[in-house]
Amino acid sequence: MATKKRKIDSEASGSGRLFHDEWTTKYGVIKHNDKALCCICKEVIIARTYNVNRHFVSNHNTLCLMTEEEKCEIIQREVKQQNYQSHNFKQMFKPRNNISAASFQLSHTIAQHGKPLSDGDYLKEAFKNCSEILFEDFPNKNDILKRINELPVARNTVKDRIIAMDKDVTDQLIQDLRNAGMF
Repeated sequence: MATKKRKIDSEASGSGRLFHDEWTTKYGVIKHNDKALCCICKEVIIARTYNVNRHFVSNHNTLCLMTEEEKCEIIQREVKQQNYQSHNFKQMFKPRNNISAASFQLSHTIAQHGKPLSDGDYLKEAFKNCSEILFEDFPNKNDILKRINELPVARNTVKDRIIAMDKDVTDQLIQDLRNAGMF
């Protein structure tokens, strides 16, 4: 006879893997992908009070021996540094991702229309000339022109992007065929 497993509402019982904000000040952990990230040693911990407490006591026992003020000061410094690093990392790569995506989109359009790979430079020049007129009354016109200038559209770059897209589509097709029951 099979036993029924009882479902527990994790939010109601408090025993689930929900991040608790007080862990940040008490243990120096922050929420990271539904888990707890220790700002002191950068280790990911399962978001349960027992696991977070055990990690703190076993790995950072020197902090446990300090006074409450010293411990709070060190934890606040580490949390602040982690947030600063995370913010800088996201800011550093956000524009680059947009530029890469735009470069892929331009390469896709060139391939779709069967145009020479060197047309990327031609299109970039057209973008710049049109943008100066089109965005004349925008307050961030210089930022727009700067982004267009950063757009990688050299012949070899366009070629590499088209090859990468071809490989990705081929890999997706092969994976779908493997997962298909029949075809």
